[in-house]
Amino acid sequence: MYFEDLTQFSYLKFLHPKDLPPNLLNIGWLDQEHDFPKKKTDSKILEIIKKMILTERSLNMTRGFHFCEFCEIIHPEDGCHMPVELECNGENLFLGSGIIIVQCKTHSYAFPNLMHHYISEHNYKPPDVFIQDIMLYNL
Repeated sequence: MYFEDLTQFSYLKFLHPKDLPPNLLNIGWLDQEHDFPKKKTDSKILEIIKKMILTERSLNMTRGFHFCEFCEIIHPEDGCHMPVELECNGENLFLGSGIIIVQCKTHSYAFPNLMHHYISEHNYKPPDVFIQDIMLYNL
């Protein structure tokens, strides 16, 4: 599902309208039909996003998964698509099943938990304002 970076968050907003921060912005909603900025991102950013995925509020965790549209992870035995995995403290966490909401100093953001994979494997470069905000974020 695609939403342009830094646009007003609207995906599934009707489910929790009173619980969401005002002026919530989209970050990292990518698909194959839209180009996105690419640049190798500092590993510190990936660590911060990983901590956010593990500790911040996850909205609308789903029972299914959105698979990465840029790579195909196929189960070797049955040939079915597999969700992206993120190693956390010796365990694998499946990505592609939730929205992370964070309130930073200057803005509030909503991003798919799959964004970590987009950055680490596909060199997605989030907007500078987001990077600056999360570098100051207190986890």
